[in-house]
Amino acid sequence: MLGINFFSDKTYKYKLSWCLVIWFVSCCVGYLIVSYIENGKKAKLTHKGISFSKNVASEAGLPLLENNNKLLSQLLEKISKQPEVIYASIINHKNKTIAFTDQDQFLLLNQKKSKKKDGVFFWKIANINNNSTIHFSTDITFSGTKIGEVFISLVDTNNVLVLKRWFFWFAFCTLLSVSMYFVYAMRQRFFCFSGKFRKKYQENINIANIQADYSDINCPLCGSTNKFSNKDFSDIDLVKKPILTPFLDNKKTLYIKDISKIEELNWLKKRIVFQCTEIINRIAS
Repeated sequence: MLGINFFSDKTYKYKLSWCLVIWFVSCCVGYLIVSYIENGKKAKLTHKGISFSKNVASEAGLPLLENNNKLLSQLLEKISKQPEVIYASIINHKNKTIAFTDQDQFLLLNQKKSKKKDGVFFWKIANINNNSTIHFSTDITFSGTKIGEVFISLVDTNNVLVLKRWFFWFAFCTLLSVSMYFVYAMRQRFFCFSGKFRKKYQENINIANIQADYSDINCPLCGSTNKFSNKDFSDIDLVKKPILTPFLDNKKTLYIKDISKIEELNWLKKRIVFQCTEIINRIAS
């Protein structure tokens, strides 16, 4: 009953437009809120990753120079106890991995570095579990000389970085629900339109069959002969089509509305009215 009452008048198009406008505004506001939350959480996670990377790089300089792999492993093990850290590794100046925490995460490092802040490169990808992660890379230096590099991967433990994905799914589902409701509520109008379309299609077929049987038509008003077609009587514009065309250039073209204004053409007006009345009576009988 709600759908019938809601669409009972001829303003259903405006109601649909308003519903779509409200949906669009709501989605825009929701997207801004989601973006604000996501950007804030991402900024915090990025700040942690940069801080972890710089701390490890500052402490790993001397052990890496002395090839103290045990101390480097302890340093990575310490940083890996942080809940956000899922991977950490250290390589030397020959790109040889000296220490790492998780071999399964090693392949994730083959990514293009996209952003840099405070001397730390970082980029975002999704790991094998489809969780959003941010990877960090910074140089290990000793006395101003690069002697290695540290990699650290942080995971979005609160799963906030995929909030936009769920928001888009929610927006799509709500739009689909609104559309389905309008289709359901207007099903009678669709059926009516479909019936009129089929009826019009059948009429066109019948007209085409009749036109195939007859070639010419005599106008019942003026008696002139023309090719038989349903377009001959539907394309006439009574306002713009002249009824009297002047023989001389200095005479004005006359239209139907001009006949009643010229007293000398009263006989033509009466004949047209009489002939049209006669045609209507003949057809009605």
